[in-house]
Amino acid sequence: MNSSNSSYIPNNISGLENNPEEFESEDFEERIVLNVGGFRYEVLKGTLTRYPNTLLGELFSGSNIKKRNEYFFDRNGRIFEIILNYYRTGKLVIPQDMPAELVREELNYFRIEYIEENEDNEHDKVKVLTPEEEDEIIKQLSIEVRFQKAWEFVHGDSRQGIKRGVKHFTDIIEAEQNNVDAYYYRAFGYCRLSDIANSYLDLDKVVSLDPQSKAASDLKVLIDDKKTMTKFFGITTVVAILGAGIFAALRMRNTLPATDSPIYVYDYFSNYSFNGDVLLDWTKYAFPIFFFFFI
Repeated sequence: MNSSNSSYIPNNISGLENNPEEFESEDFEERIVLNVGGFRYEVLKGTLTRYPNTLLGELFSGSNIKKRNEYFFDRNGRIFEIILNYYRTGKLVIPQDMPAELVREELNYFRIEYIEENEDNEHDKVKVLTPEEEDEIIKQLSIEVRFQKAWEFVHGDSRQGIKRGVKHFTDIIEAEQNNVDAYYYRAFGYCRLSDIANSYLDLDKVVSLDPQSKAASDLKVLIDDKKTMTKFFGITTVVAILGAGIFAALRMRNTLPATDSPIYVYDYFSNYSFNGDVLLDWTKYAFPIFFFFFI
């Protein structure tokens, strides 16, 4: 089942509208840290206990649970963001790139009952977010959560995702201009995008904020290697283009009519829809490009 043609509707809502006194409970304001597969989430206890029929609602509604600084669940940390959003809003919102099968597994584990509906039924259908809509939601979250999401993006496989991560780190830097970690990972993102100039600019900022940073030294090595690799591929590409052009010119020369008459040569090129000046124009631009990559 694909998330683009199916949806989930919560079926076990027993929310605060039925338990208004829960707002007045002292426990409601207690902060709980959940570590789900290495992703840390901070949430109010009352947010979880508003749904006592779910796994987390039942767990934190009881009085026998041992208080800890952090509660660990060996589950999918990224998908848990959808689960936590359900506790906070009562809605299941699934991004387009989220596999429906994985979402279903996590919903079942955390005992969140749901109804799967065909997309022909528009009633309470789950909204599938576009990347732009998801980014707007992320911008409303805390700096910590935004940082985590941006970190995921710049370490992902999608070039578009890396660009999104760089953009989120830029937003974080606008809010916290001395956030050295944001500069560091934005530089890393720029490096993965082969934007070497901006990588070095952010690296310089990291060094200015934290001169003893060992991570900055490692990142410089990474950026230097990327620069060398980019230049190598550029040179290889130009050489290949030059070689192809020279080979084509030699082939063309060997197939010209055996005559010195410029009229015959002109007729030959005209018959093949080719202007002899093209080769000269091509080399005029190709050679400067070639030497640029050697400089």
